[in-house]
Amino acid sequence: MYYTEKQISFLAEKLGVDIIPDIQHQFLLIIDGHYFIIRLLEEKWYFHAKICYSRDITDSSSHYKKMLAINMSEHRFGFGVLCFSEEEDVIMYVLRKACDNNEDSLYNMLDIFVNRADAIRKMICESSSPNQYRALIGAEPY
Repeated sequence: MYYTEKQISFLAEKLGVDIIPDIQHQFLLIIDGHYFIIRLLEEKWYFHAKICYSRDITDSSSHYKKMLAINMSEHRFGFGVLCFSEEEDVIMYVLRKACDNNEDSLYNMLDIFVNRADAIRKMICESSSPNQYRALIGAEPY
């Protein structure tokens, strides 16, 4: 647990914020107006990001084809996965990575994850109307 505390401290210092776990030992971060959740479970870091609300995917053929292509690509390279959260009615991007003990590894993984989530959000939402995309940016946490 010592390395985990060092990683969280390093992450907080790099981001310039206090990072305090909630009751489930997860951390909610708001980065560029988007909500990200990270948590450590059984020596693996879990990262969650909301991509869009499922109701915003109206053109089923193009959006679902994009999501399937993204999922296949992510799976092939062993990175993350898109999934549907029924409770929140959102499309999520989830990553589970083995934890190493370097202080900066959590920050580096989060940086990669945030960039991937942003790219996926743009790929899926690019054909949506501008108003739908703006609504996602100001959305409440899931």
